[in-house]
Amino acid sequence: MQGDPEKLHYLSTLTVRLSAGLKFLPDSFRSRHSEYLLAAQRPDGGFAGRLGGSDIYYTMFALRSAELLLPADEGLWRGAAQYARSLSAAPRDMIECFCLLYIRRLAGERAGTGRNDEGRAEIMEVVARSRAADGGYARFPGGEATVYHTFLAALCAELSESDFSGAAEAVTFIHSRRCADGGYADSAQGGGEGATNPTAAALALLTLSGVAQAPRLCERAAEFLASMQRPEGGFAACAGAPEPDLLSTFTASVALAGIGSLGRANLAPMARFAHSLQASRGGFRACAGDAAPDVEYTYYGLGTLALLAEAAGG
Repeated sequence: MQGDPEKLHYLSTLTVRLSAGLKFLPDSFRSRHSEYLLAAQRPDGGFAGRLGGSDIYYTMFALRSAELLLPADEGLWRGAAQYARSLSAAPRDMIECFCLLYIRRLAGERAGTGRNDEGRAEIMEVVARSRAADGGYARFPGGEATVYHTFLAALCAELSESDFSGAAEAVTFIHSRRCADGGYADSAQGGGEGATNPTAAALALLTLSGVAQAPRLCERAAEFLASMQRPEGGFAACAGAPEPDLLSTFTASVALAGIGSLGRANLAPMARFAHSLQASRGGFRACAGDAAPDVEYTYYGLGTLALLAEAAGG
């Protein structure tokens, strides 16, 4: 898979699709969550989780939401660009590689200061060293490969407009994690049972890599994902999960929409589940038992409802 921006557009395509879906939702909905994001930005321009100061992981999710709701807010993006310039530490793992690439690229572009490619070669070196012998990618160099981190490696290649080293081997690795139930396990330790989030990542990576999706493979994956929907309307992370959560609901909806099978889910209960996790002052919680919203789950809530609004045609 080469670094051709005409081909590597998973993230931008998803953003365009979610932005279009959000336009079907009421102004009051968009305003409430926009205000939540603006209030959550810290003086250094970053965003925090529920504890501590600004963090690249939460800042990445906050900026993905801001890209949907506040693409032209000069103050927010100037602050984000300031935060991006302050990030000098080398990435420690695949997640930090992805977050750094995303923040630096998006913040610079939106703030009008130009794309920030600082440290790109160093970041991609960490990605390359995280490739495992089985063709997948691990969170850390020398670690066990997982479907999720292999997907992140592909996204890092997209963001850096560079080659995705060993793309064919990565696809073979993804196929090796397919389970009899039609889903995908994240690693060899998955016990032979599929899980929602690695299944969504597997389908996205296969699409991103340009692999033709066999109809039967898609059908079985759609059946598996649909089986993860609970009576509450949301999707569970796996068969044994105690309750549905917003992360799994979002990834399932993206995966199903990506293979043209969102209609396999019960959409009205899914929408009710996502709406039920909104906080009164904006933001989304992770699940029914969660006490407070955060910027990560806010992205999942916005994304889920955007896809559902698109499916409903407004």
